[in-house]
Amino acid sequence: MGSNHHNGDPLPLPDAASPFLVLVAPTPGERRRVWALTHTMWGVWALTHTMWGSALAAADYVAREAYLTTVPLAREGGIAHWILTEPYRGRGYAGRMLRELGARLADQAGTTNDQPSLFSVLYSDIGKTYYANKGWAPFSSSHLSFPPAKEAASAAIQGPVATPLGYHELAELCPVDERLLQERLVRRVAARAAAAAAKTAKTATAVGPSVALVPDLNTMLWHLMREDYMTKHIFGLTPTVRGALCCTRPSETATAGAVPAAGNNDDDGHRMWMVWTRGYYGGSETTEGNTLHILRVVLEDLYDDGADADADAAETEKVVTQRHVDAFAALVRLAQAEAAAWMCGSVQLWNPTPAQAVLARRSGLAYEVVDREEESIASLRWNGGGDGGSDATRVDWVANEKFGWF
Repeated sequence: MGSNHHNGDPLPLPDAASPFLVLVAPTPGERRRVWALTHTMWGVWALTHTMWGSALAAADYVAREAYLTTVPLAREGGIAHWILTEPYRGRGYAGRMLRELGARLADQAGTTNDQPSLFSVLYSDIGKTYYANKGWAPFSSSHLSFPPAKEAASAAIQGPVATPLGYHELAELCPVDERLLQERLVRRVAARAAAAAAKTAKTATAVGPSVALVPDLNTMLWHLMREDYMTKHIFGLTPTVRGALCCTRPSETATAGAVPAAGNNDDDGHRMWMVWTRGYYGGSETTEGNTLHILRVVLEDLYDDGADADADAAETEKVVTQRHVDAFAALVRLAQAEAAAWMCGSVQLWNPTPAQAVLARRSGLAYEVVDREEESIASLRWNGGGDGGSDATRVDWVANEKFGWF
């Protein structure tokens, strides 16, 4: 076959089809090399592409990645690390790895493992085609982009008051969110099944599964602890406001903006809250590349569970009250103020549901709808079989929001 030396590689490399290539987890040393190469490729040499420009020194960048392997979500290999560096590109290795990974995940889905892998997700930064050809189908990848606004939170408006949320409140709210999401999945499956049954036998098809990633506390903590590391190294301090909550109860006795106490708050069931994190690629010198990401939006008393998009939108318009709109606006205004205070160039809300889209439109706030075609493309591979078959496009991905990105 001849020499496989490439860009100074000291050893010949096997063909991508070689039976001697195996899929294994990286060693600690290999992970450190991945982090260092990631910083070098995207933080130093790609200075013209500010999205990937690192806001940290190389040593701090590597230390951050090592630190993040110790947080609860990432312990014991909870988050994988890999990158295909220049000497190994163009050899088919990425395709081979993805085929091996897909097969491994599919095998786990068919086992009696306590945690079978029914589906997996990734976020592509190379468009929608490459990973789709490997089995990860592209899903909705849009976001609402709100500008930062220094005076937003103190604007003279009537209506609900946004109460800031911190770590302690999230410990109470995340379990509530998990329960609500489980209930929503059940409703969506029932609604989609009813819609399918209403079709004629000629056009009716089996209803694919409804799935969601879990927005639990450990997931949120990974994002917030990453944020803490970044802000401490960039600004010398960490933020205290990690989200906001509003009451949506129309009653005069409602406690506007009250921080909920688990199980004994009069406003339980009539709340709206957001959890957010700040991401930095531009550092402290510019807002370009710095974003306040709304990780999760929870609407306790608004539902996005219809099977027909047009009918669902019409129904949503009816059930959204001005109280809901005012609460949403108050939450976003606080996010905008936090973005301005922490050198963020925008506030992003990923893949708004029909209700969230109505709330944004009726809020009176300025925003832009962005359809992403190349970067952060949410992609899903279905391994579970059943009514989903092997076609991920028939899967109903619920709560496809920023909290699932790692």
